[in-house]
Amino acid sequence: MEPNDWSQPGHEGMVNYDGNIREYRALLQAAVEKRLSEYEHIFSLDEARELLPWLQESFDAIQPMLDQLNEEKLRVRALLSRLQSNGGPGADRELGEAAKSLHRAQEQIDERLYAVTERGILVRSVEHGLIDFPSVRDGRTVFLCWLAGESDITHWHETNTGFAGRQPL
Repeated sequence: MEPNDWSQPGHEGMVNYDGNIREYRALLQAAVEKRLSEYEHIFSLDEARELLPWLQESFDAIQPMLDQLNEEKLRVRALLSRLQSNGGPGADRELGEAAKSLHRAQEQIDERLYAVTERGILVRSVEHGLIDFPSVRDGRTVFLCWLAGESDITHWHETNTGFAGRQPL
């Protein structure tokens, strides 16, 4: 196979550069725009940094909700176990109350997270407050990476590497 035989398998979606620099730039720009359209919002570093106090406040508020959710999960598990072993008086009622409480805690968390994701911010881990901001670096889509508790955005990673692929800005 010739190195530039674009009709061969493995070259799907590649740009065929035939020497016309303007056409190449237009094709490259179209490819970047297509990739960027996958995300609701593309953040500059400054724009993402401006959101950090609000995000930290959001995750500080979510933490007690997560604690409550985990407590309710344990309570439901214990009640289910109790029901399997003859239950005892009032176990059904207690299970219903615990399930409602668990549902309320989850709804509160979901409301907070919706406010975050509605802005185009990607929540990777609620428990750790791990956030990705879609951004552009050297003409390609990347993620600016932030972890709740960090004072600034200091890392980024490729869209296919995740937290393990974090690199300093």
